[in-house]
Amino acid sequence: MYPRLGVGHLNILPTGPQIDGDPNFEQYFADLERWNFDIAYNAFYAFPMGDVLGTYQAQYRKFTRMARERGIPSCVQIQSVVAHLDDIPLSESQYYADNTCHVYEHFPGSGRKYHFASFASEIWLRFLKDLSTLFRDFDFDWVVFEEPMMRVDVPGTMDRFHERFRALYPGMVYPTRFSETVEYLTVQKAKRDILVEFYDQLSGHAKRAGFKKIGIMPWFFAPTFENTPAETWNSCCDIGRLTFLQNMDFVVVRMQPDNIYAQVMESSNGECVPELAHYECLAHQSGKPIIMVNNPSDEHSPEANREDSLIPLAFFTRYTLAATAAAPCGMSRHWYNQNRQADHAHMELMTHTNDMLRRLGTPAAEVAFVFSYSGISHAYPRAWRDVWKGYWNFAQQILEGGNFSFLTFYAESLAHHLQQNPQVRVVVLYEFMPIPPEEVAVLERWVREGGERRILCIGGRNGYRWDHAHGFETYRLRPPEMFSLCGVDVEEPVRIASLESTTKVEFVSNFVSDRVFSVMSFVNSATLCHPRFLPDAEVDVVYRTQCEGLPVVTRRRFGDGGEAWFVGVSLDGPVFTSPMRRIVRTLLGYEQEQRRQLVLESGHGIYHSLTKNGFFVVANTSKDRNQIKFSFPQSLWDAPNTRMIRALKSLWMEPWSVRLFRLLGPETRILDLEGCVQLQQIDEGESEVLIEGMFHREFRLLTNSPVLSVSGPEQLRYVPSRKFRKHFVTDMALPEARDVRVLLQFG
Repeated sequence: MYPRLGVGHLNILPTGPQIDGDPNFEQYFADLERWNFDIAYNAFYAFPMGDVLGTYQAQYRKFTRMARERGIPSCVQIQSVVAHLDDIPLSESQYYADNTCHVYEHFPGSGRKYHFASFASEIWLRFLKDLSTLFRDFDFDWVVFEEPMMRVDVPGTMDRFHERFRALYPGMVYPTRFSETVEYLTVQKAKRDILVEFYDQLSGHAKRAGFKKIGIMPWFFAPTFENTPAETWNSCCDIGRLTFLQNMDFVVVRMQPDNIYAQVMESSNGECVPELAHYECLAHQSGKPIIMVNNPSDEHSPEANREDSLIPLAFFTRYTLAATAAAPCGMSRHWYNQNRQADHAHMELMTHTNDMLRRLGTPAAEVAFVFSYSGISHAYPRAWRDVWKGYWNFAQQILEGGNFSFLTFYAESLAHHLQQNPQVRVVVLYEFMPIPPEEVAVLERWVREGGERRILCIGGRNGYRWDHAHGFETYRLRPPEMFSLCGVDVEEPVRIASLESTTKVEFVSNFVSDRVFSVMSFVNSATLCHPRFLPDAEVDVVYRTQCEGLPVVTRRRFGDGGEAWFVGVSLDGPVFTSPMRRIVRTLLGYEQEQRRQLVLESGHGIYHSLTKNGFFVVANTSKDRNQIKFSFPQSLWDAPNTRMIRALKSLWMEPWSVRLFRLLGPETRILDLEGCVQLQQIDEGESEVLIEGMFHREFRLLTNSPVLSVSGPEQLRYVPSRKFRKHFVTDMALPEARDVRVLLQFG
């Protein structure tokens, strides 16, 4: 067999400027290569500026020089919320409502004091800008800003936020506590806006300073009590808006195995399981490259500082496989030059999965659930952790045995999401996740422009509006403005059709393909509601209650365009078996077999993603052997085993295993790529193929026919295609790892 090239990907290996036992980073770079990491990644964790300019400066410069000698990018991660008290005074801290702030020793016994800086502080912003410039002078190529998050719920009057808020809303009374009032909700919105503005300015400065790529590591998506406001767990970290900042190139997903293992996360069903990594990773898949944090070391337990403090291998394996199946562009592990022998099995697994991530690209899911930070900012009737349950229940129905996947879109970023994900055909709106009126118009244009596009509005009660004037305390409840897409009169409250756990409904549509419930038509939901419709709304009733004849499932057609469906069920409650999976399958055309579903059947613990680059990754996180059944209409390329599979109807997955394939169509020329850092896209035509991405010094194309010519940057060199078995190999070379566009001509 021909020798495989060293693989490349967005896998990062974070370390610090000074690690015991490896002062010259020799062991670090050796591990980076043997474990299939390829971004040299160092960190600034709120060190005193005196140390950065003194002891650590030579180390940082040595690190970037060694990366440059190896032709790989170097990246620095900058802690952007925790400040060292020697450099940033407490006047710039985040203050609680009682005007106290959190001061602590991050490294117990060190005597060094830290606090959480305010995103309304000009002094803190200027400090981080100057720090970014300094690290660019140290010759780092990339930068990542770490952990944007609010630690306090209602900032105190000593917080710089207070003066900013009074300037923005001069006539508004400033709230003093967690409460469901217009003033409180306005504070939450202002916190989100000021945080996003902070990183917009910071990333813009980093770009002007000369960093080639800029990343963000948002705080967790799933609820966590770690470093978040005790009242709400709401960090006000708007992942959507941060991701789509103009100068933001990629996202690092903050979660790691020990967060789940230490039970600091919430999964709404009681137990934190490692498969939560799949959900967290998917929640960041907005269209830009993402890197999933991983780490075999346990940094949460009391034994965290021991040499053998490792996450149990079975737990780590399930986490790693579940994350891999969500198709990140890379993973990380923290490198402290410890656990060198004990972590062998952990790193053997990561070396294997890192190999697969190099060319996946982003998931090509056809379903998107719209998440709203406005919706999770309420105090009652449902606060963040309660609203989360509706999202979680939907996600579980789709991902656990649903045999297809979904993306998370974010309110206030919908236009970006839709542009980045043209493959999406069903957008799901949930009553407690409102969107602004201008995005209602965006969705209406979107659904009108595509005959197969569907909007699914789910609601068992009135939910939350974007307009805070109709809050719970006013007792003037109204349905969300976005339900107008279904023809609902959003100025009239929805009515409860049934509070029974099981309600009999009857199917009244003329089209069998509309049957979103089972033939028996019993609906299990905590509530069943029916809205009032606008007089001129052309709405078809699909289901109504059998006794009263109240419409609970309706469809609105948009001429030659798509449809908007209203399903009046709850997504949570003591009884939740509402058939979200069947409803979504029906709207996709799978239920009546109008369209072919890729995965027909799979066992417990199977997770998978189809990506925009045509790769299909599937993992079995179970200790049991599992079968997965397909409806592949085309051939497949088994990437790790470099072989063609002409027909694959089913596949037995070994316990704790992962497989990777590329789907091959009539015009497919590219079978696989080796040596790419991050494959952005493959655009295949009849006789030419355009490839975009970041590639290592050496990379290789595997094709099903010979490449006749190659066009690319002037420094690109290539060796003419040679045949190997039943495919062709073309080797290429660059002076250093870089972003390139390569145009290939075929016969």
